[in-house]
Amino acid sequence: MIAHNKGHIVAVGSVLGLMGLNGAADYCGSKFATDGFMDALRDELKSEGVSGVTATTIYPYHVDNDMFAGAATRFPKLFPAINEDYLSQKIVDAVLSGRERMIVPKLLYLSALFYRIAPVPAITAVMKFIGGHQVIENMKERGHSNTCRG
Repeated sequence: MIAHNKGHIVAVGSVLGLMGLNGAADYCGSKFATDGFMDALRDELKSEGVSGVTATTIYPYHVDNDMFAGAATRFPKLFPAINEDYLSQKIVDAVLSGRERMIVPKLLYLSALFYRIAPVPAITAVMKFIGGHQVIENMKERGHSNTCRG
């Protein structure tokens, strides 16, 4: 790609690569690593003058599949699981438009911003209010333990 100065690298991370979640430290850590890797790669490409290779990171909320089966917040209509076909189309849209980052759904851009600027006690209070602190426990209670701590 570098030799031809043409190409596109896509990494599917997670919104949990932008904010932590109780019970998912291992998963969040791997997604934070993806975010850092893609940021560094993007910077390296630009500093080497490689303008034709784009690095895109996708940050989806939980996808409606077996991995996060049973995951739900206190407000599932406000934070519904993402359909795989919808996410796939969003990834294609990001590639075709040359976007470097995309959070899906858009509502979570506000969450990511809040997580970066709010004091920790405020984040903790909001996570408790929306039920975010119990998502992983809810999955275990529903018999879905194939993520994080298995």
